[in-house]
Amino acid sequence: MSDLISTPPDLTTSYLGLRLKNPLVASASPLSKKVDRVKRLEEAGASAVVMYSLFEEQIVHESRELLIAIPALLDILLRLAQ
Repeated sequence: MSDLISTPPDLTTSYLGLRLKNPLVASASPLSKKVDRVKRLEEAGASAVVMYSLFEEQIVHESRELLIAIPALLDILLRLAQ
């Protein structure tokens, strides 16, 4: 009887061909936005984490913002160089 208590159950499973130590998978959430938080999820026992998806619309929007900012940054750099 004491052997049953001291031996934890085997919770290993597989998902999409990946072998997981347990079925605990953290969903995409604010906790999975940053690497340090993902590490904390692993330390807390999560065997996998669903990351946020990156959509084409986000990439296009951020690229446009960058293209708008570049001329202003170049102007600042040219003034500093004088």
